Amino acid sequence: KNYNYYPNVINLKYNLPAKIVVDTTKVKGCLQSIVIPDFGIRKFVTAKDNIISFTPNKKGAFSFSCSMGMGFGKIVVS
Repeated sequence: KNYNYYPNVINLKYNLPAKIVVDTTKVKGCLQSIVIPDFGIRKFVTAKDNIISFTPNKKGAFSFSCSMGMGFGKIVVS
């Protein structure tokens, strides 16, 4: 939405497996290359591979962005 991720705040629970499903009909260009540094995630999403799965193993607020740092958001783990 407006050349950024929406929602740009994602709330997750500590130590519970999470799955972020990316709508690739709306996420285009560099926004398809998603980086979540604190969880070691770097993924280019496509229509056939649009799910980011991980278990948040630390609490707090963590940034995510596209690989160019243009689109961004926050993951809050409680």
